[in-house]
Amino acid sequence: MKKTKTKILVGVSIIILIIIGLATLSGNRSFKEDLKYEINNTVINQTSETYYQDIINVGLNILKIKQQVVIIKVTREEKRYDDLIIRGGIITNGYQYLIQLYNPPKNEIIDIIAHELIHLQQFKSKDLIETKDTIFYKGMYFDKTNLPPYNTRPWEINAFINQKPLQKQIKEIVLEPKSSFNIF
Repeated sequence: MKKTKTKILVGVSIIILIIIGLATLSGNRSFKEDLKYEINNTVINQTSETYYQDIINVGLNILKIKQQVVIIKVTREEKRYDDLIIRGGIITNGYQYLIQLYNPPKNEIIDIIAHELIHLQQFKSKDLIETKDTIFYKGMYFDKTNLPPYNTRPWEINAFINQKPLQKQIKEIVLEPKSSFNIF
């Protein structure tokens, strides 16, 4: 009888350890707090998520972009364009940038912001210039009333390519390391 109770207790303990381990490995990484930046930009965070500010500052530091004012806003509405769900956008008046996020899933936020920061870099370098009616990208002219499909726009192709290494670097800096779990 005593051996049976011991076996049950050991079995339950192993199950609890496995559940804790699976919860730890689920990919829910938390954001680090009190990050320090080599380059300080002005980030006006108009969201309830304080870590958005860190993601932007870290991204700007990686891109070596200085003395910029970035405002970040979130709307819970979904935005669609050509059957695509748009998660973010950026506009500028030449002096400051507004990054607007549209109902962003938490697990995609770094990817979305990294993409918009590449656009910020394009604007800052004057590779991307937008007026009321036109877009110029690296000397190419686009009429806003007749834009190519979203995924074929050269500034979007460039942003998707360059966001990958940027988002990887941001994640390494702002996210707590993944926990490892060993049963034995």
